Amino acid sequence: MAKGTGLTEDERMARTFAAITRREAFARTRGLLARHHRRDPNWVLAMKIFGLGSTYAFAICREMGLDPEGCTATPWPEPAGRAALAERGGAE
Repeated sequence: MAKGTGLTEDERMARTFAAITRREAFARTRGLLARHHRRDPNWVLAMKIFGLGSTYAFAICREMGLDPEGCTATPWPEPAGRAALAERGGAE
């Protein structure tokens, strides 16, 4: 058990992983891309990351609040980040 939390290390790790949204993972992946792939539209990157076809890749971009044709992504739709997300009950 972790000191003072009453949770095991596995439980803390599971909570941490659960808090990572698709949008956050997508944005961080975009930051890791080689220079020549940074010009790929978001829908192309979504196809590669999630193993989807173009229609579903467009849909997942829209679900994450990203412009499918855009070439940038931030982890959060608003500057407040996790605090605003928590206020909305964790909905992405």
